[in-house]
Amino acid sequence: MVIEKADRPRVGGFVVALTHQAYFFAEEMGLLPLLAPYDLRMASSSYHDRHGSTLLTLDNSVMFTGLGIVQISRDDLALALFAEAQKVAEIRTDDSIASITHQDGHAQVTFASGTEESFDVVIGADGLHSGVRQHVFPDTEYRHHYLDLYVAAYKLPNVLGINAKFETHMERNRYMAVHSTIGDEIGAVFVWDGPGAREVPDGPARRDFLLGAYRDTAPTIAKVLEHCPQGEGFYMDALAQIDMPTWHKENCVLVGDAAWCLTLFSGRGAAAAFAGACRLADALAEFDREGAFRAYEQETRPIIEDIMPATRNAVRWYVPRSITNHVLRDGLMRLVPNIAFRQYFKMKYSKV
Repeated sequence: MVIEKADRPRVGGFVVALTHQAYFFAEEMGLLPLLAPYDLRMASSSYHDRHGSTLLTLDNSVMFTGLGIVQISRDDLALALFAEAQKVAEIRTDDSIASITHQDGHAQVTFASGTEESFDVVIGADGLHSGVRQHVFPDTEYRHHYLDLYVAAYKLPNVLGINAKFETHMERNRYMAVHSTIGDEIGAVFVWDGPGAREVPDGPARRDFLLGAYRDTAPTIAKVLEHCPQGEGFYMDALAQIDMPTWHKENCVLVGDAAWCLTLFSGRGAAAAFAGACRLADALAEFDREGAFRAYEQETRPIIEDIMPATRNAVRWYVPRSITNHVLRDGLMRLVPNIAFRQYFKMKYSKV
């Protein structure tokens, strides 16, 4: 059984990539033909300074040679997986978990709808603000490692005229990344410095909050911001990782952002969540519950613990908080040979 809080599959988000082990898990499950029509097939990735000058361009066909990868909009991946899951599982929408207790070797779950059921295993795959984590783990057993950054994302008409391309427009304490989609749209994500960033406004107030953060921005970014949704909500959050000494307790186990949340700076959040869920599924098929939980953590935790500090270190280059780092970043992108960046990104995407 799958429980979804929303009344329908949720859309929104940005481009994600299934790489390396996540790609091969998808291949093993027979999902690649299902995902192939939605593969964005990005031909290049480029980085630009405030004045629009190109700092760095990467040829993706060269960079990802020999690496299994599918680049896909989060919307399309979620809808494709939802359609497949309906074939093998009961999916209950417009409901959520109100409480979890453990008795007689089972998890007794009470739902917001008022029903109560018993389960052998409860898997929390409910993101950074995981309700399962909050029900099962006292807040003394995990912590949010806030990055003091905000993020927002939405889709808009292709006002930049880009095709099969990913662009990042970088300023000192903020940036915008945009990518083409299969339709005549682009996806845009904004990340900006926010000391003490914890909460974000609701609904219509988000637009003013975002526009205020990008006051006096570069023309290309301003052009995209002209299409920021009005009078409706769009994705916005404070960026944080989750630090936990263990991802399981009693009959419950966490996967993906509920357990660790690599954040978008890793570029591997979706791949890590997908691969982690597959490892957990394989372990549950091979071992008893406790053995499966241990096997899943033993295989997955070293990967996550390698990526998390590297992701935090990347923040100072993507969103430099000092003029020195800003100038150094732009200079390195201009002067360091292209092959060095290709090797870096290829190695990065080969670690999930």
